[in-house]
Amino acid sequence: MKEPIIVSDLATEGDYDVLRRLSVGKKCVFEFGSFTGGSALAMLPQIKEAGGHLYCVDHFLGNKDDPQTKIVPRDLMVGTLLQRIDPYCEVVTVLIGETKKAQLFTPGIADMVFIDASHSCKDVESDIRTALHLIKDGGIICGHDYIKHYEDCDLNLLEEYADTPDGGYGGVGYGVIKAVHGFFGKPNHEAAVWWVTVHRGSSSLLDDPT
Repeated sequence: MKEPIIVSDLATEGDYDVLRRLSVGKKCVFEFGSFTGGSALAMLPQIKEAGGHLYCVDHFLGNKDDPQTKIVPRDLMVGTLLQRIDPYCEVVTVLIGETKKAQLFTPGIADMVFIDASHSCKDVESDIRTALHLIKDGGIICGHDYIKHYEDCDLNLLEEYADTPDGGYGGVGYGVIKAVHGFFGKPNHEAAVWWVTVHRGSSSLLDDPT
């Protein structure tokens, strides 16, 4: 007889507290990498109060070489998410597919994009580009698995592990850190959440997210 699969969130209450504060007043929010709904539940009360909508984007196949997500079957992952967000079903749309598909939405419609999908540097860079397509001037791009700034990392370890499939080593998300540093320099950071406010006139990068 197989052992039952225990589905647990991959973030902490401290992470969720940051998301609750960042999502206050946000009317159009995208989440890249929903897993079983922990971060969505943190944001949804504020989004609903603002009269907004949350788009959860995920292929629900787990991350490559990440046993924490690959161990959960797709139907269980999606079913758990839908069950948990059911009280907010009227303000949530779940999109099953690659995060790049969010580029089909109108540019500049999002107040906030939360990135927590694949964690290799190249995948986070791709998600940031998609977020820059979606985000409006003055909107917030944020993400998970950022526990320290680039300048506080062992750069040898960062270069060795940032481009591995899960982008991490020893509990540090080097892929996330390297990608965020490359786009934004030193972001705001609390718990394991990073965030920046995007002002499109401030750099050529933000003016050309492609």
